[in-house]
Amino acid sequence: MITNSSDKLHCNLCGGVSDVKILFHSEEYPDGQMGNIFQCRRCGLIYRDPHPRIEALLRPQSQIKKRSDNPDKLSQGRISLFNNHIKSISHFRYYNRILDVGSGEGYFLNLCSLNGWGVWGVEIVPELVESSKKEYRINVFNGNLEAAKYPDNYFDVVVFLNVLEHLLNPYSALSEAYRILRPGGAILLRFPNAAFHIPSRWFFTKLFSLWKGVMRFNQSVIHLYAFNRSTVCRYLNVTGFRTPIFENTSVACSSAIAQGNGIKRMLIHIAEGVVKFIKVISLGRLLIGPSLSLIAVKPLR
Repeated sequence: MITNSSDKLHCNLCGGVSDVKILFHSEEYPDGQMGNIFQCRRCGLIYRDPHPRIEALLRPQSQIKKRSDNPDKLSQGRISLFNNHIKSISHFRYYNRILDVGSGEGYFLNLCSLNGWGVWGVEIVPELVESSKKEYRINVFNGNLEAAKYPDNYFDVVVFLNVLEHLLNPYSALSEAYRILRPGGAILLRFPNAAFHIPSRWFFTKLFSLWKGVMRFNQSVIHLYAFNRSTVCRYLNVTGFRTPIFENTSVACSSAIAQGNGIKRMLIHIAEGVVKFIKVISLGRLLIGPSLSLIAVKPLR
């Protein structure tokens, strides 16, 4: 795990003690989250340090809902996004079991259930656990994935939708997901793409030094971790997953960032247009969208 230190930190991805550089000082651009933003020189992993205490993660539901990746309402765009994910994992159905890590209000699992899946959830916030059980009668474990102690080779699919970047120990969570997946099963990840958000944060940090009001147009998202295609591939490789398939995914259709602010909405649409253009002219090799999703497989023995 990452530890507090002035010049050297333990990296969650490459292990041991790695040299780091500071990308952003928290006082340069106060975004409401604690800690400076570092990058490991050895593997490229980007993260905040110090991490918040676990008590800070157990915030009331009213505060959790304010996160841009956990909006108050299930919009039609978000339903469309979820249904696309459900379609993408349909051919992995064998035992008919799916687990959503960080299941929140239960929106995604409810749609999976309506599509015939047997559903399980893991959620650390008690209020969200109770809400999903009451609203959708979903089997949700209150705690982290490792504490749930699911059997080996139990699930067809394990899902992390805008969750992995919030976890204290992504390596441990992915290793546990590998253990509980059946051989031939799959992991589905969706996460903010550091290849988009780090340059965006740099841009807004420079503008912030000149005009404080620029924060209301901020497009950058950096949580406990900021993953890109390269660092996620390294995580998948060291935890045993193979053949990841990446895709750009839309922010505008699912995020509360785009709601209630015409300028933000316009900027997001412009950014997504540029991202699609770059993907086309690079023949799919450059994925610099605000969010990425992937499916990776646990190999058959």
